Amino acid sequence: MENKIPKKIWVTIVFFGLIGQIAWQMENMQFNVYVYNTITENTLVTALMVACSAGVATLTTIFIGGICDKVGKKREFIAVGYIIWGFSTVLFGVANLKNFETILKFSEPVLLVSIFVVLLDCLMTFFGSTSNDVAFNAWLTENVNDSKRGVVEGVVSLLGPIAGLIVVGIGLVMLDEKQLDISKWEIYYLFMGVLISACGVLGLFLIPKDKKVPKVTNVSIWKNVSYGFLISTIKENKVLYIALLGAIIEGIAFQTFYPYLIIYIQHSLNMENYFVPMVVIVLATSLMCFVFGFLGDKIGIIKLLIPGIIISFTGLIGLFFTKEIILLCIFGSFSIGGLMSVLTLFIAIFRNKIPLSREAGFQGVRIVSVVLIPMITGPFIGSLIAKTDKTYFELGTLKEVPSNYMFLASALITLLIIIPTYLIVREIKREKESAKVEV
Repeated sequence: MENKIPKKIWVTIVFFGLIGQIAWQMENMQFNVYVYNTITENTLVTALMVACSAGVATLTTIFIGGICDKVGKKREFIAVGYIIWGFSTVLFGVANLKNFETILKFSEPVLLVSIFVVLLDCLMTFFGSTSNDVAFNAWLTENVNDSKRGVVEGVVSLLGPIAGLIVVGIGLVMLDEKQLDISKWEIYYLFMGVLISACGVLGLFLIPKDKKVPKVTNVSIWKNVSYGFLISTIKENKVLYIALLGAIIEGIAFQTFYPYLIIYIQHSLNMENYFVPMVVIVLATSLMCFVFGFLGDKIGIIKLLIPGIIISFTGLIGLFFTKEIILLCIFGSFSIGGLMSVLTLFIAIFRNKIPLSREAGFQGVRIVSVVLIPMITGPFIGSLIAKTDKTYFELGTLKEVPSNYMFLASALITLLIIIPTYLIVREIKREKESAKVEV
């Protein structure tokens, strides 16, 4: 296998990875605003959207992953998924009170529209997870060799922040200042949906054909789906699951403080303009992930795990004492950049250890480890640790101001990443010794 990644592979990774991230960032950044500004101020609707979408994303990745491995058509799953993903985005712009009142003749359509957007968000998530979380990630794993895994993971980590900036920029151009004009939202979703679908059509012609790897055809779809969660599979792929354990711990440490970070900056540090430090932190994090990925290919991915832990631990301790914006930028970059770099390294190890022909099926295991478990446990830990007597009002609700002790909790959890790091080193050493004995 050649070490150099062909240009066509790079173009596919960057272009279709970026489009997928633009679609996800739009959902994460704009959907809640759209619903709150134009449909209902009832935050229960937003909460239902987030919860249902997370559940659908997890289940989709698990089940479609098994089907994708059995069918073996990752390129088609990506392209067709993007086409329908874009079409469902267009429908989101149609789902507003004005259309339900004038076209469908409903006098009080708030409840109906609210239900519709929750279901529509689940539909979008299904096709987004199918095409991006499953098929694109499986295709990427299949087409990148181990010697270039780090730099590719570093580049992929850049796409999310870049997509976020693009989504914000498009929103500033196409939407009104207060984002209340329904007609502009309709045009916005039409534009974004057509863009995503058009890229799906291009994918049918531009994405290189799947590599000729053996399909998992000799077992049922259910066995394909459940394969990554079996005890026997775990025993046969110890390094892979230890890497995911590291990703789980990293995710919990991250989610312990990150959901409350902007609130903390605004209401505890009394910095109303949080945009500048967040931009600095996001850009620094992206650069750090790329550097760690690049160096991982040069000197070894595992060797960089401890430096990543040290950097993130230092940043979190620094955030505990930080009161000034400059220090916030520095230690925020260390903490978030260090943790995300550690995640980049663990995911690189995970991809390297995925068994042949199981690239799609293991994406469900990845989502459970990287997204579901951390997002359930981390914020809960943070909410318990960060309780204070200070409160503030948001959307008519009295809320608590988080304390800086959440950074200490996150720092202590970060230290636990040393355990899977040690276990990975030990298992790889055993594998090498076993290989020598067999020779």
